[in-house]
Amino acid sequence: MPPSPWRRSRTTCRWRYGLADRLGLPLRTLVLAAHAKVLAALSGDREVVTGYAARAGGRVLPCPLTTAPQTWRGLLLEAALVEVDLLWHRDVVVDELCRELGVGGPSFETVFDPVDGGGGMAGDSVLHVGLSTHGDRVALRLRYRTDALDADCAERIASYHLTALALMVADLDAAHGRASLLSPRSCASSWTGWR
Repeated sequence: MPPSPWRRSRTTCRWRYGLADRLGLPLRTLVLAAHAKVLAALSGDREVVTGYAARAGGRVLPCPLTTAPQTWRGLLLEAALVEVDLLWHRDVVVDELCRELGVGGPSFETVFDPVDGGGGMAGDSVLHVGLSTHGDRVALRLRYRTDALDADCAERIASYHLTALALMVADLDAAHGRASLLSPRSCASSWTGWR
């Protein structure tokens, strides 16, 4: 499974650091909120579950997220609350708990890795979104199963993440539900078939 190219935007990253600093939140929380928005847009569901790599090389935990809040700020704060709760409980042995309760294990097709630990793909996951920092540079890295996604699809998903972050930074109090993650070029090409 070849990794997709690293996606970087130095200017956007500075803005994101500024927003994270202003809100007193880690950058990973902004990216997690953007990831929730992207998954909701792709699935058509407001409630989504992604895997969350709470420790480099550690067990991936289920991370339920919602895009129910109306504004980017609300979405971001909701993601922050979920993340804090998840990190607080990261030592819970999920497999053991599932066996004890008689339920199936966690099910998710995507993994969010806030430190881009570079580990293998988790379980049945199709897409792995990693956040990597190198000094003042931030990179969003996508790895994907080539039997499920092609390079063009992975690039579009990466661009949706970057668009969500840019929209969040542009107006934190805007309604995210009306925001399109498609670039103007993507919108134009998708309408071509309708002529």
